[in-house]
Amino acid sequence: MDDYLKNEELRTCDDMETFLENISALTLLSKRKHRLKS
Repeated sequence: MDDYLKNEELRTCDDMETFLENISALTLLSKRKHRLKS
C-alpha cells in the first residue's frame, strides 16, 4: 500500500510540473500574440 501511495504522489507531482510548464508556455504564447497585435 505504501508503494502505491508513493507512486500516486509522484504522479501528482509530475502532473503538476507538466501543468505548470503548459501554463508558462501558454502565457509566453499569449504575450507574443499580444506583442504582434500592438
